[in-house]
Amino acid sequence: MTSASKEGQLVTQFFNFFGSQTVRGSSRNNSVSALKSFIRRLNEDVYCASIAVDGPKGPALKSKPGILEISRITKKNVYSIGTSCSSFWTLKKTWDQTRVPKPFSKVVYHVDLVQQGLTRDQDPRDPEVLETFEAALTKNYKKALGILDQKS
Repeated sequence: MTSASKEGQLVTQFFNFFGSQTVRGSSRNNSVSALKSFIRRLNEDVYCASIAVDGPKGPALKSKPGILEISRITKKNVYSIGTSCSSFWTLKKTWDQTRVPKPFSKVVYHVDLVQQGLTRDQDPRDPEVLETFEAALTKNYKKALGILDQKS
């Protein structure tokens, strides 16, 4: 899911170039229709989906309950892609201090199951559920850092 903004258009073009599809929308504009379209595609079992769990305004690395709500509705598991790179530029003017790998740097991706599909009786807004989810995300990110350190 990408924003309906100009920046979201750039992200959409990037993903389309690599053969992926996006659903356009945001938490402020077209949120319900974007969410329905996103869930419809997930339920087709043809697509894997990705969401920045701390977006669209942060705070950075602080998960929102939306991803867990989608997991509960679709009964799908949530996987984390922990990434790390040996050399990068930091985009200082972005809300999350986005990092862009420099050419020829080492980049590591570590994929891990961080949340089984939530059941109907689990509340995605429950602070304990969110805390457990964030801990799993952090653990996966640290694994990516550790792998990069071992390869250096």
